[in-house]
This record gives sequence, C-alpha cells and structure tokens, in this order.
Amino acid sequence: MNTFRTCFRDHLREAIHLNKSRRNRYEKLSNYQTTEISNRLIAGEQLANFGSYLIFNFDYMAREYQAAGIDIVCDEFVPMSLTPPFAEYGPKPNPRLETFRELDHYRVYRSLSKAIDKGFPETVVAAKRWIRYIEDGDARFNCMTRHLLESVGRIAKLAPGHARESARKGLESTTRLSSSMISSHMLMLREAIELDTLAAPIQADGIQILCQDVPPIHF
Repeated sequence: MNTFRTCFRDHLREAIHLNKSRRNRYEKLSNYQTTEISNRLIAGEQLANFGSYLIFNFDYMAREYQAAGIDIVCDEFVPMSLTPPFAEYGPKPNPRLETFRELDHYRVYRSLSKAIDKGFPETVVAAKRWIRYIEDGDARFNCMTRHLLESVGRIAKLAPGHARESARKGLESTTRLSSSMISSHMLMLREAIELDTLAAPIQADGIQILCQDVPPIHF
C-alpha cells in the first residue's frame, strides 16, 4: 500500500480516462479524422504513466517533501476535473486555417533549453513568450503545445519557493525534482507540436479536439 500521494500518476490516469471517453464522440463528429490524434494522445499518456513507475517516479521522489508539508508535484499538476465539458463545436465562428502558426520543434526546443540552462525565472519568461506567440496567431490552435508550455511555466514558477522551503526545513533541495519534471515535458514537446499540426484542419472545422481536453494552467 502506498504511503505517499500519487498526484502525477492520478493526473495521467484521469487524462487517459477522459480522452478514451471522448474518442468515439470525436470520431463521429469528424468522420474518424480524429482517430489518429486520440490514439497518439492516449498512447503518450499511457507511456508516461508507465514511466511514472520508473524514471519519472515524481510521486515517490516527492514523498519526503510532502511529509514535511511541501506539496511539490501535487502543486504542479492541476486536476483534470477542471477540464472544460465536451462540446461538439466551438461557441465562436470557426477559426480560419490560415491563422494557424505551425511551430518549428527545433526552434521552440532550443529556445526553452537555453532558458532552462539559465534558471527557473528565465524558463518562466521563455514559456510565456511562446504562449504569447501562439495566442497572437489564433489561440484556438496549438492547444496541446500551449498546455505543455503552461505546465513548464507553472513548474518553473513554483520551483524557487519549493527550494526555499526545503532549505528552511533542512531537506535536500527540491531543485532536482523540479528540473526533472521540466525535462520530462521537454521530451513530449515534439509530439505535442505534431498533434497540434494534425488537429489544425479539424479545429478549423469547429471541432475542438485537444483545446477542450486539457485543464487551464495558471502561473
């Protein structure tokens, strides 16, 4: 029996359940054009869940800090219950595919990596810069990449406070754990960009796959 909280693993399991429950509904709306997107999304979440028992066992790594009142990991991953309810079509006129900004994985990855090397505050700035870039085009596209960037930004924003608290309580710094969570997101960046590119024509038809399937993250 686990003696520690499993916020990261719970987040993944809830995401898998939600996306499986919506897969068929999207398929019916799109004449099965969404099947590859849903399957790849779920497969990635299942792989991450498997990794959460091995190299990405953030819940286990957080147990000592949480026992001391530092809610690292649970603070970073917001509940999937905040995800918007399923809607067949968006409330606004359909976005125009011409406003979709296809992202260059290498460019985004290199920019974020440079910021990460400089520290958590710089990582927050870089994440916000790319989110602005996405939203200046059309916020109804690139939703999975934006979600990933929001998560990176939230982890980086919380990291200094967690580190100060761990030092105050005489514990090993939480910096390594925060950095590991950010690194795991960087591994998912290419897939997020590819999913957004696949989804763009479908989203331009008003079907909000990906965009309405993630909870808002604030940082």
